[in-house]
Amino acid sequence: MVARGADVRGGGSRRMWNRWVTCVLTGLGGLLLLAVSLGRAPAGLNSVFSGGGSLAEVNASNPVSLQFIHIPKTGGTSIELWGKANGFRWGKYDKSLSGDKKRGSYHCNTWHTPQNMSMESFCVVRKPFDRLQSEFRHRTCAKDAQMSCDSAFFNAWARRILNGPLDANDCHLLPQTTYLAHCDNVLAFDEMQEQFTRLLTERGFSASDTTLEVVRQPRRNARSDCDPDCTIDYDALDDDVRTRFETIYEDDIDLWRRYANRRLRSLRIIEREQRRVSFLIQAAARIKIRTDRSRREPCD
Repeated sequence: MVARGADVRGGGSRRMWNRWVTCVLTGLGGLLLLAVSLGRAPAGLNSVFSGGGSLAEVNASNPVSLQFIHIPKTGGTSIELWGKANGFRWGKYDKSLSGDKKRGSYHCNTWHTPQNMSMESFCVVRKPFDRLQSEFRHRTCAKDAQMSCDSAFFNAWARRILNGPLDANDCHLLPQTTYLAHCDNVLAFDEMQEQFTRLLTERGFSASDTTLEVVRQPRRNARSDCDPDCTIDYDALDDDVRTRFETIYEDDIDLWRRYANRRLRSLRIIEREQRRVSFLIQAAARIKIRTDRSRREPCD
């Protein structure tokens, strides 16, 4: 009877322990599946939307066909430079691109115009107001006669350019959504390195070979009064400038809002799963301690 009672108690403890281990593994497995599902799309935007470089044979056994759609002021120079160093002819190095070399009466470089790609493509999108500020730094530091990093100067500059032709300034002001009709993989500027690495590793590259160079703008002709880190708060916009901006970039703002909301939900899910797994691991450890103690106790 004593031996049978010990076996029953030991068997019950083992069964309880097995159940907790199963729960922990299930939680860890769920977190892993969640991470994989969140990371599957290069940008986390492809479920919201749903076309460079030419063919680049990285090596004889793994040719990679991928083209790049350069949306101005979204980090495209960094991607072009990486492509040039790795056998891709992307953006300004891609002589096969076609498009409107003249939009209206203003000249735009072909690689800055919306493209109809012949193979799989990718592009980068950016928070609209951050993109406008990048253009402000680019224009006023290297092109315009003066610069002042204050809200009054920015409002005057934004009022002037937003009420002019949007295809001026090498198409830097065209809405980003204009470029998305043929973009298969939409990367987010805020996570560009991570998502670019994922895009390339899925096509045979080593992650260590996908590091992008950070290109500071303007790279040349910057005046001494240039402030490359100048930022203006969105709340500092005058009412008429804000209204004009939100009218022009309504679709871009909606695009970025959907991305930001999806990213926030993903982060919250990950945090919740991490807390759940942590709780299960701690609970399993407590059960194991009790089980070990029960096994050491003498049987009556």
